Amino acid sequence: MPGQHLMQPISFRMESMEVQDEIDIIMPHLVDFLCQDIDWLIDKAQALVPEEDLNQHIPITNDDKDKISAILQMLQKCHPKAWKRLIDTICMECALPMDLEVPLVSLTGEGSSELKWNSCWSNNENRQRRLHEYAERYKQQIKESLLENYRFKDVRDPGGLCNPMFVEPLIKGAKMPKDKHRNEGVREKTLVTEDIYDTVGTDNLFRRTSLVKTHVILLMGMPGTGKTMLTRRICYDWAGGKFNQIALTFLFEFRQLNLIKRHLTLRELLFDLFLMPALFSDEVFDYIIKNPMKILIIFDGLDEFLGHFTDNTPTANYDFSQRTSISQLFTNILLGTLLQGCTVIVTCRPKMVNSFPLYFVDNVAEVLGFDKKRVELYIDDFFYLNPLKDKVLSYVRDNNKLMHMCFVPALCHMICVCLEHLLNTSSAKSKLPQTMTQFYLKMLIIFIQKRKTQFTEETTIINEFRSLILRLSSVALYGLDNNTSVFYNEQISEDLHSFAVNHGLLSVFQVKKFDSCTDVGYSFVHLSSQEFFAALFLLVSETITERELQKKFSLKSKWASKQNSTGELMDNLHIFLSGLSSKDCQTFLYNLSGQKNMILRKQDTIIESLKRLADTQLTGPKLIELCHCTYETQNENLARHFGKFTAMKYELKNFRISPVDMTSLMFVVKHGSCLVSLDFAGCPMELECLDVLGTSNDIQALSFRHQKYGDSFAEALSPVISGMVNLKKIRVTAGHLTTDGISALSQSFLLCSALQEINLQNNHLKVEDMILLTELFLKMEELRVLDLSHNDMNVMGILKLLKSAVSSPSITSIQIIGDTAKIIFSSNDIEVISSPIVKKAREESTDIKVKRLSLENCSLTSEEIPQLAEILTGPQFSCVNLSGNPFGDLGFKKLIDSLPNMHISEKLELNRTMLSEEGIAYLLYSTVTCLNIKLVSASGLDQMAEILFFDRNDDCEREIR
Repeated sequence: MPGQHLMQPISFRMESMEVQDEIDIIMPHLVDFLCQDIDWLIDKAQALVPEEDLNQHIPITNDDKDKISAILQMLQKCHPKAWKRLIDTICMECALPMDLEVPLVSLTGEGSSELKWNSCWSNNENRQRRLHEYAERYKQQIKESLLENYRFKDVRDPGGLCNPMFVEPLIKGAKMPKDKHRNEGVREKTLVTEDIYDTVGTDNLFRRTSLVKTHVILLMGMPGTGKTMLTRRICYDWAGGKFNQIALTFLFEFRQLNLIKRHLTLRELLFDLFLMPALFSDEVFDYIIKNPMKILIIFDGLDEFLGHFTDNTPTANYDFSQRTSISQLFTNILLGTLLQGCTVIVTCRPKMVNSFPLYFVDNVAEVLGFDKKRVELYIDDFFYLNPLKDKVLSYVRDNNKLMHMCFVPALCHMICVCLEHLLNTSSAKSKLPQTMTQFYLKMLIIFIQKRKTQFTEETTIINEFRSLILRLSSVALYGLDNNTSVFYNEQISEDLHSFAVNHGLLSVFQVKKFDSCTDVGYSFVHLSSQEFFAALFLLVSETITERELQKKFSLKSKWASKQNSTGELMDNLHIFLSGLSSKDCQTFLYNLSGQKNMILRKQDTIIESLKRLADTQLTGPKLIELCHCTYETQNENLARHFGKFTAMKYELKNFRISPVDMTSLMFVVKHGSCLVSLDFAGCPMELECLDVLGTSNDIQALSFRHQKYGDSFAEALSPVISGMVNLKKIRVTAGHLTTDGISALSQSFLLCSALQEINLQNNHLKVEDMILLTELFLKMEELRVLDLSHNDMNVMGILKLLKSAVSSPSITSIQIIGDTAKIIFSSNDIEVISSPIVKKAREESTDIKVKRLSLENCSLTSEEIPQLAEILTGPQFSCVNLSGNPFGDLGFKKLIDSLPNMHISEKLELNRTMLSEEGIAYLLYSTVTCLNIKLVSASGLDQMAEILFFDRNDDCEREIR
């Protein structure tokens, strides 16, 4: 028996060592995962061991990993049962990555030792295992469906060349309020574009801030930037094995949800309108509601939603069998009333953001489309193994206008198609479209031409397909008028189906209905395509009068009001109507309509509408929209008219500026026949926008205010402004400029021969940077004002800067106010009434310029007086203001004793300098001997004195009055 007793601990120790090895391996990964929500872990752990004070075991550190490790180690060593229950809870409630979930489940479910826990699963655990198995079957079913529906082109797979390509668009994140509690203060917060920060990848979007709360991701972006393609790629990547923390993925398009008129349950939404499980649907739904942390639901196209978002108070203990509207289901999922803890992705256009309550959103990202790198990558893939690739790349690189149009992915694809066709058939340079509308027109002809066995002239194509093009355009307008982008067989006749689908103008898809039934649906390949065809119908149809056309034409705001948050599909209709009014489109329109006079009248109607809009006061976003319209017309006379009525000043505030926006703006500026001022306040922009800006010599003032304008922005701006021969004022404020940025800008300032005013306030400039900038006055004859307010400054820095500034003969005014951080230098030829000493000095040197100096509230004390006095000795001053500095009597006496060595011709101000009555008396006694000062104003603790000096005779005797 003693031997038997001896063997048991040995076996136990060996098994314990094996399990501990497994725990040691997965522990770092578990700690990393739990870092997403340490508060959740602390709450769970404390509930499991209420007798313990966890604060006694948590180290004092800012590192959450150390805190989590301490909690887990304490539970494992001191409370093994609580440790097991915690791991059970983590497995049940959290969306664990597969490589972490599998070993944790094995630890909770296998082994015979006390550490490895009981291998006999309870009935509940067995049920969970079965639910997991059924969910895995459904997961495979969803994956197969997604891989079938959303195939993407792989250049290594010749069989997949017809599939769409994917280049991940540029995505910028946005900071959001961390507090998701539902209160009025947070509810009214909206996304501010100044908060846009660095580029993020799709992986980063899924980083949760809570392990149990619903994780809501809002993807916003302008039309054509790739939002829908991105969501489909996320589904495709998940089906291919990525994002393995997600067990089940559901994708819904609002354009299809709009078709559902009756109320439905959550189960009907997930199964009937997405994919019905082949087996065990009850068990799969049970798994979904018990494991919401592992569910991803995507809602694409909120801007197309015809329902209203309702943020009613969530209902506790929600009845899953309850039927409700699509709007309410959407709301309940977002608010966590349904499937609390799931991940939700919503896509929309920026105009919807302010009408969409953001207090429950965890992550906002802006999909911006492409940049130069992504454009080249897309072209490289599009022309894979095509001998035209290098020629196309070179052509796009050399054509900035074309490159910037390619920043819109949907347009980039069309440009690639057009270039491929044009370079294969003729010279692209002579026929390449210049605007978005012209590209759409060319796309229509090329898509039809590609189905032809031999080259066919444009006129022949239009004559052959005129009736079908007009009918397709009529369908497009019907859809816009009725807020729908989905059409059925009743609206798409058989011959129209054959024409539009075969030529890639319409896409066909299954429309989900209840009871797993489907119908055939049609949509234009992109919503912008529908708007283009609708605009085409408005121009060429005899049934549309000029009056009706005028009613359809209006500028669209970038923001939807909270009172009008339902989807409206017409974002680009006014752009296409403007483009179709171009003379370059006339031949196409004549051939399609057969009515030349009607086309001319309608084009004139659009131009006149644009002129009237130019005569009104427009906000920044609508100003840019009008620039887009004007650019699309390519009408220089209209641009000249527009420029005349903008009062030469363009104020753009709080919305993102794209390179395409800047191209349109510069078109108007270039043809406006006057010098203009551009003010970008709170407008994030990519550096490519600055390249466009540099193409104009008609800018007299530039202003940039944004917290993310830093050194890289300054380095990109520098070569741009160096060529602006008429630039008089420049402001780069409220940013993050440092030494590198200032060094680049300083070199460019020297090349701006007309520059008179530089404002770099509210950045991160050091004293050395500011000294470098003050030296510009010696090298720039026209420079008059340098504003360096609200930068890094202390007392010693003030003295260093002052020493540099007073030594510059060109600087005639120095204003430094400490409490308001105001620092302004200026150069003006000011005539002053000089004292005899200054008059005499001027007779000896005509180059001396009298300066004005203000050093108010700069915290100068008696210790700085010797250095200050040394700096002020030598230069000629008209007025010196040292008010608000705590000199006290000691510092005051030091300063007064130094006055005979200073040259102050007008006034000395020493108010609020902590003088006593004795100090005031000393002032009266001493300043009589200062022959050059005419007025001294001083005040102390309770005393105030103002001394005015008069010369009694020519020997410079003085008297006080």
